[in-house]
Amino acid sequence: MDLRNCHNFHDFRRLAKRRLPGPIFDYIDGAADEEMQLVLWEIEKGDAGAMRHAEAAAPAHPEPALFWFRVGRSFESAGKRDDAIAALSRSYGIDASHPGVVSLLSSLLEKRGVARTTSGDAAGGRSDLEGAVRVDAANAPARLNLAVACAMAGETDRARALAREALAIRPGYEKAEALLRALK
Repeated sequence: MDLRNCHNFHDFRRLAKRRLPGPIFDYIDGAADEEMQLVLWEIEKGDAGAMRHAEAAAPAHPEPALFWFRVGRSFESAGKRDDAIAALSRSYGIDASHPGVVSLLSSLLEKRGVARTTSGDAAGGRSDLEGAVRVDAANAPARLNLAVACAMAGETDRARALAREALAIRPGYEKAEALLRALK
């Protein structure tokens, strides 16, 4: 492989790894991790420009799914749910099988969906709840909360179906059983 065959960041990285002496490559490659650590520190300190910095630093990181996952976790720890969802969505879009991203993203979408629904934003809440179920089909609470949102919108058949699905995922799920009884 030579420079003419490099079409993206990963190609350049592979070429550099083959051509440069190991210690020099490791030094240069390590700069991406330092940049990620700086972004994480900015998030922890509440820097308003942390997301812009993350967007600029992500393309240079050798593992962008890991980069965005760690950024998402940091935003979640800092209580910035919307930024956490944005970062985790990027990680999920790059590698949906990355460990932890599915459950954390689905959980945050579910929490935001419930919060939006209870504050009067039924459409936004429903969109988040549907996203939570789409990301993690095994998230029974998200499925049940989506069922409640559907019931509130008058879609009782869909609400029943979702409650049954939640019960199939989690047998004996009392809240799903209670919703099914209420929808009869």
